[in-house]
Amino acid sequence: KIRQLEKKNLELADKIDNLTILSNGSTSLLETKKIKSEKNIYEINTYKLPFLGQPPGQKPGAYLAQTEDKVVVVSGKGEFFSFKKEELGLNNINIKKINSNIKSLILENDFYADRSSSIKDLLILNNKIYFSYSDKRSQECYNTSIISSDLNFENLEFSKFFSSDECIPNKRNKTSTLHVGGKMLPFKNEKILFTIGDNHVRSTPQKKNSMYGKIISI
Repeated sequence: KIRQLEKKNLELADKIDNLTILSNGSTSLLETKKIKSEKNIYEINTYKLPFLGQPPGQKPGAYLAQTEDKVVVVSGKGEFFSFKKEELGLNNINIKKINSNIKSLILENDFYADRSSSIKDLLILNNKIYFSYSDKRSQECYNTSIISSDLNFENLEFSKFFSSDECIPNKRNKTSTLHVGGKMLPFKNEKILFTIGDNHVRSTPQKKNSMYGKIISI
């Protein structure tokens, strides 16, 4: 019980810190340290972002993507923020929340709770922003899909960009929102490389007609 209370206290302290960041619109430099390699010395600056980390094995903490002058951050459950690159290294960074229509597109409760159903990657390309996520297609049946929006630092209007009709039901009490892939990278000829995991069904990557366990171009 003491450990549970200690954990709860830490969570509440994090929430207070995050609310302070959101109300002030800025976050302070936590620490600066230097790391030496054989040829260089790197200065590492650490800032706190305005959302909680997740328990091990559950929802990812956050993903980053960048434009020429800004960085966009998204939490595992779809909270978007941005800040200017030129402020990195300062004692305070101004963090701006970006509104979005994500809750009208993703209706699954587990996506917004401390579960593994989540955003899996973030990509900015040609003035568009993309994120991949665990897409619940039916009861206990998920695949990995992509949603996109024109890049707008005030409000993001997302719509479905890519999804497969193939869906693997949850089997053997395995969590079908793990082993899902979701990595996106720019590719040649205006294409995106996209990884799709096996959703804990390890026979599917061996099947040529299955989307699972593959790297595809879109």
